[in-house]
Amino acid sequence: MRVLFDTNVLFSALVFPSGLCHKALSTAILLGDEIVIPDYVKEELVETIERKFPNKIPDILPFLETISHVSFSSKTVFTERNA
Repeated sequence: MRVLFDTNVLFSALVFPSGLCHKALSTAILLGDEIVIPDYVKEELVETIERKFPNKIPDILPFLETISHVSFSSKTVFTERNA
């Protein structure tokens, strides 16, 4: 299954590890779902965390590095659908 997480869900999942958003993200990872995080969401996530919880950036960087390749553009999605 392909799952798209927005900035708010990712922010909550990473900053509040006992919350529902963390459980949703963890479940998707454990089930082997394809996690789709567009570049603009990743950029907004980093900006938000730097602004609100700058001390958490070192803890979150490994996760952000693993998702750096998981992005798409509308052109890519359109091409895949019509291929």
